[in-house]
Amino acid sequence: MPNITPAGLQHGDDVWKEKDIASFLDDGMTPSGDYAGGSMAEVIRNTSLLSPGDRAAIAAYVAALPLTQGPTPPPKKN
Repeated sequence: MPNITPAGLQHGDDVWKEKDIASFLDDGMTPSGDYAGGSMAEVIRNTSLLSPGDRAAIAAYVAALPLTQGPTPPPKKN
């Protein structure tokens, strides 16, 4: 299972803030300018239909999760 805590969302210097999470749930763009792909693109299609307040609530929840180190994410495919 993917690590959705703030520790799991951090890749290198790419630190996700609460506003970044809410924005990602709206348009699928990461703070570094990448876009969601694969099955996550389908999730974004659905979360983009939520109200901004609902996306902000989800982002607040995710940002408040205790930091948990999970498995290292696979390298990005070019």
